[in-house]
Amino acid sequence: MMIGWVKIMNVSRFIKDDITRSLIHNRYRIILCFLIVFGLMAAFYMHTEVISSVRNNEVQPSVCDYTLYMTRGVCRVTKENIEKLDIPYVWMSLCIMCGLMVLDYLYSDMRGIGRNVLVYSKKKSLWWISKCITSVIAITIVYVIVWIMSFVFMCVSKGSIEGVHTDMFITMYSIHTSILPSDMLEYSQAAVCLYIVLYPWFISVCIGLFQTALSLYTGPVISFVIILIFDSVFSNNILLCGNWTMAERCSILAEDGLNIYVMLAMAAVLAIVSVIVGWRGFEKKDIL
Repeated sequence: MMIGWVKIMNVSRFIKDDITRSLIHNRYRIILCFLIVFGLMAAFYMHTEVISSVRNNEVQPSVCDYTLYMTRGVCRVTKENIEKLDIPYVWMSLCIMCGLMVLDYLYSDMRGIGRNVLVYSKKKSLWWISKCITSVIAITIVYVIVWIMSFVFMCVSKGSIEGVHTDMFITMYSIHTSILPSDMLEYSQAAVCLYIVLYPWFISVCIGLFQTALSLYTGPVISFVIILIFDSVFSNNILLCGNWTMAERCSILAEDGLNIYVMLAMAAVLAIVSVIVGWRGFEKKDIL
């Protein structure tokens, strides 16, 4: 029993050290993410202040409203709107931040301290699982920043923690949104809030694991570019993972949106396959 406990402690220390190295590696990117999210949230705060319902204190943006602003994306592409479609720079910024956070830590660690750790420990499987965990944490950091900033700006605007005011987005974006009014949503406010806060995070984690596995075969830069290509704005194809994170194209908030449960299942399968394929590829890889 003592031997088993020692092994658990060694595994825990192995993963903890790996997480520490990844945080040090991404420290400047974390600061950059803070600045980007702060700037985007500040722009949204100023934008909402000119809306009459907000100005008259009839509606105050909630935490979920600020989070939805980051993950809203853009409405479905049609023949009528394709030439007038707005570029969803806020949503694209979120995708780019997630991609940057998992960009090259695996690649860098394979050529640095991580290689020495692997050589001495001879635990390829544990090394790979640890890298998957650091990728999950890297993506989570981006969303934690979004959640924290959402709470901060909610306090500044004297809003509420709960509730989603989709009517405010309809007023702001008019013809450039397919989000349904609050009274037409089929789900409860609690379910919608849960979706807004956790669903994009889960999808981004799955995509991040795919990017991590892909980087083993293509390198960090090419894998990052491939992920950006899959984050397509001008296609409604459910196979393109960019559509999975857009609230504007999900059935829970948008009219004729893509089925949220199908996309959730596809994301989970993508993550599982990525971890397995990445593990098999790393087992055969000679890093010396």
